Amino acid sequence: ATAQKFRGDYLLTGDLGMLDAEGFFRFIGRDDDVITSAGYRIGPGPIEDCLLRHPAVRFAAVIGVADERRTEIVCAVVVLNDGFEPGDALV
Repeated sequence: ATAQKFRGDYLLTGDLGMLDAEGFFRFIGRDDDVITSAGYRIGPGPIEDCLLRHPAVRFAAVIGVADERRTEIVCAVVVLNDGFEPGDALV
């Protein structure tokens, strides 16, 4: 599978981006960034965006974790902003 991702000397990673008007590359996502859970195809981006709107959340990453019954389950990992402590109320 890795060999098929090469075009000449270049490895195509699947990262998607754009070149903005100021000449900067902006990361958008990955072309294979899908979590499959119980027959649903779930993109982690919208979930991350939602989590980042919470005032306690500084960073968020959403991944699929293997699950026997559902293929994968959605798992979010967050880094809290200063002044917030992990706990049941925040969960």
